[in-house]
Amino acid sequence: MNGIVYNATYTKNILGPVQFPRTTDELFDMAKKLTDKGYPCLVTSPNVTYFNILYTTWWAQYEGMEQIVNFYSGLAPAGTNGEMVLSPEIALQQGRLEALEAAEQILSRTDVLLYDWPDVQEYFVGIEGAMYPCGDWFYPETKEAFSLYPGMDIQFRRVPVISALGEKLGITDVELSLAVDYADQILAGKTAKKPSISPASLTVDEVLDAVVKARSVTQTVSYSHTVAANAWSSRLEHAKNFLRLMASDRGQEVFSRALDGTATLPYGFDISKIDWYASTHSFAKDRFEIARGANYLFPRFDLPLGKFLPEFSCLGAQATYALLIDNPIDHMTAQQIIQNDYKCFYYKWSEWLSSAGLS
Repeated sequence: MNGIVYNATYTKNILGPVQFPRTTDELFDMAKKLTDKGYPCLVTSPNVTYFNILYTTWWAQYEGMEQIVNFYSGLAPAGTNGEMVLSPEIALQQGRLEALEAAEQILSRTDVLLYDWPDVQEYFVGIEGAMYPCGDWFYPETKEAFSLYPGMDIQFRRVPVISALGEKLGITDVELSLAVDYADQILAGKTAKKPSISPASLTVDEVLDAVVKARSVTQTVSYSHTVAANAWSSRLEHAKNFLRLMASDRGQEVFSRALDGTATLPYGFDISKIDWYASTHSFAKDRFEIARGANYLFPRFDLPLGKFLPEFSCLGAQATYALLIDNPIDHMTAQQIIQNDYKCFYYKWSEWLSSAGLS
């Protein structure tokens, strides 16, 4: 699963005790305070695609998972009556623009390193940077770097909720932050008192339900890490038995222990009840708490257009580069990327529909 790796020690040494951002407005505020003092907030590299963890998550937070399903089904609203039709206007979902605009704003206060991902990760642990968009593989891959800085408090956190969602729901960013606190309690399986918020038109329950759903959005790349058993194998039953083992409590415990608790299988096993969990690294515990209430976001290859649509933008990982680059020839604003995507979708639409058997 993916999120934000957070160096709490680094941030505390510069700003004093601070709360990890719950919304993108709070993220922008922390970034400004850090960069105004001459320190980077986020660390990333154009050589990796991890920055898209942020804007794909913000897209799903704003739109809701139902609209993500509509996107990969090729369905866009035809008018005000709620009718959904096959249309390249799926590229114009408002959440895609809001997500890229948030990314555009935070990239202006991001330290961009021209390194490959292993070097960026080790650089982040040992030298500087408050946040690094990455996945739960971060700790297993940087254990040696962690050991060099035993007092460093490196955490794994959920992506802050996009503040544009608050505007959509008719609440202030302060109220959105309170709603996020409530959501965190609910997702942790705890009883939570409803915060005092005053939505413009929706009910309090409607707003809180939307924020809980947004907060649960967790991007994953697990879909790209798969294995298969040959249907014609004379030992196919062995493969099936292995799958049964991995879905059992024992199999899930072995799997998680082998990965230092930084990965679990989605079959409901509670690793916090195992004796070794207490001594595992806090990063693994952070990761498990996120997993408890995660609603996973990934390309929906099972839906009609899922095999043909880009995961987010026709530019792919270059969307981050286009937002970031100062060169006026290559630079693109969030709005320009969306318009470029719409043209891309429009010209490829007939081909995609034909390939999907929809025309």
